[in-house]
Amino acid sequence: MFRYGILSTASIIDRFIAGIRESQDSYVQAIASRNLETAKKAAKRLNIENYYGSYGELLCANNIDIVYIPTVNSQHYENCKKALKHHKHVIVEKPFALTVLEAKELFTLAKKIIVF
Repeated sequence: MFRYGILSTASIIDRFIAGIRESQDSYVQAIASRNLETAKKAAKRLNIENYYGSYGELLCANNIDIVYIPTVNSQHYENCKKALKHHKHVIVEKPFALTVLEAKELFTLAKKIIVF
């Protein structure tokens, strides 16, 4: 069973969560926002058991295998990099990086950290 953590309460998450729930081998474990009350409201609305008031808390959680990152475009690179450094697999909205150098860095980091 793959356990997903969602790093935002952006409006696109509803569709992503619907897809995860159709899967027979995945589960939405937690959601995070930069504000605890926002995360709590989203978790309640979406029937997600765990929620965090910071992205860092979710990334440190041992019960998250894959992090979905639907944050604003300018934050994709940093959030992806942080998730990889916490040994999380990552699904990130496009663009996942804003420069070729950022993209190369993320691929290099993923190859070093994530074991397939």
